[in-house]
Amino acid sequence: MALLLLLLLAIPALCAPQTLTPQHTTTPPQHWTPLSRAPPSHPLQLQIILHQPNISLLHSRLLAVSDPLHEEYGQHLTKSEVDDLAAPGEESVRAVEGWLRDAGLSHRAQRTRGGISLLLPVSEADPLLGAEYTLFQHLHTREGIARTLSYSLPPALHAHIRAIQPTTIFARPLAMHSPPRVRPLQVLANTLQTGDSDVTQPTCEPNVTPACLAQMYGTRGYTPAGDERLGITGYLGQNANLEDLQRFYQAFATDAQGSSFTTVLVNGGENNQTLSAAGTEANLDVQYSGALTFPLENIFYSTAGSPPFLPDPSEQENTNEPYAAWLEYMLGLEDQELPGVVSTSYGDDEQSVPEGYARAVCDQFAQLGARGVSLLFASGDAGVGPAENECYSNSDGRKMFVPDFPASCPWVTSVGATTGDPEIAASFSGGGFSNYFPRQEWQDSAVEAYLSTLNGSYAGMYNSSGRAYPDVSAQGQNYVVYVSGQPGLVDGTSCSTPTFASIILLLNDALQQQSKPRLGWLNPWLYGRGKAGVGDVSVGRNPGCGTAGFGAGRGWDPVTGLGTPRFGLLREVLGV
Repeated sequence: MALLLLLLLAIPALCAPQTLTPQHTTTPPQHWTPLSRAPPSHPLQLQIILHQPNISLLHSRLLAVSDPLHEEYGQHLTKSEVDDLAAPGEESVRAVEGWLRDAGLSHRAQRTRGGISLLLPVSEADPLLGAEYTLFQHLHTREGIARTLSYSLPPALHAHIRAIQPTTIFARPLAMHSPPRVRPLQVLANTLQTGDSDVTQPTCEPNVTPACLAQMYGTRGYTPAGDERLGITGYLGQNANLEDLQRFYQAFATDAQGSSFTTVLVNGGENNQTLSAAGTEANLDVQYSGALTFPLENIFYSTAGSPPFLPDPSEQENTNEPYAAWLEYMLGLEDQELPGVVSTSYGDDEQSVPEGYARAVCDQFAQLGARGVSLLFASGDAGVGPAENECYSNSDGRKMFVPDFPASCPWVTSVGATTGDPEIAASFSGGGFSNYFPRQEWQDSAVEAYLSTLNGSYAGMYNSSGRAYPDVSAQGQNYVVYVSGQPGLVDGTSCSTPTFASIILLLNDALQQQSKPRLGWLNPWLYGRGKAGVGDVSVGRNPGCGTAGFGAGRGWDPVTGLGTPRFGLLREVLGV
């Protein structure tokens, strides 16, 4: 009788819904307005990122192989070594798989490198995560996404799950440039007569071309001879147009005419070659990287995801965050398939990305760095932040500068922008200090020297102990770009980033010719020996948030970083 009573008492507990406790809660960033509940049928590709017990060891190995003073410098890790160090803990895998099995969802789950991927409609995601997916629309762009302001998990899973997205992430992978200013052809006539990237263009004024960049940064006359490759990321349905590329080459790089780039479609990415579908960002990247690095191979990765779209109940739109898909693809490549350098001209406010997810994505960038890939990201085009009424913390509402992500990730190299000759800081050059990632030792000395000059300015508006950026810079204004058959001018750190990335690719080529390893993750080298190969930029500011912003100065500064590249000096530093 006593045993029967115990069994009867246990039945309600077994049948009761599992207790959930909050994993992450947020408030919508400014300019995002809730519209209505998300359609029950709207699909969500949930990425469950699991605890990685050996990730700190991966960081240590990455620091060792990237520090010129360390005996392991240049000994990049293999794919299998990185996979082992970054693998989720087996206990975490079992716990989450058991949770999904109990929920009747195990048949939809797929293992990924960082955890588990799960395709669910909103009607099933809401109860699973204790969430309430809602349609949000951006005030200015009118674009929208399906997100929840909180999600919860069984208490026993909190230690096993680093993040689940898309849930509370409001980041949009924005292209880092101002809208192109298309001018009449006759205004650009003098520039368009250049015709050859090996012809000397004395300065980058009034417009930037491959010839002036080659002259300014010292790559003119260098002929690559290896098989190094440059990767270029493309999001938001950006199409790199082949016809525009040939027009650009005819005008500015006749030696490269007839050559092209390789397009790789990731996660259903597109390659629409209709001239009217040409993307300014994509064209800018492939035109300049191709001209500056010819005849080395350039690869354009067209990745679908998180446009963002305003979901329509009748459409199966993809509103999922795209970095996860691109990273999953890249980390799955064999070592010989990885490009040595990748240029990315996209990002968004750091605070629009939940901290746990930002750290998980940053760790995936570290995995690529450990395998010898140099990742360069645009530092942003809003100086220290946007308009004054937009510079507030999501968490406590205090006024603050707004750092950018992924530029704030320490495992990537962030590129700011300059203009003119002699070079000064471009006023839009993004820079500042992360609120998520602490400053690492390799930049302590350079950053502390700058902080000592501020004398308390902007105290409380930035995190003085945070990862400081940008790391370097390059020309970023008045780039001539062909889009849909016509030349126009483009500004932004999306101009400077592929330019600096091209310099790094040429350095890798020079290293390869002497049987030396790629540079890989650049930052410890840049802040150490590499700084002797950059030109300091000490004039200009990056205003924002109703302030004059930070000022450029001697040495590193949060406007132009360490400075702009000097190819000849960098080769001397490397002994090539």
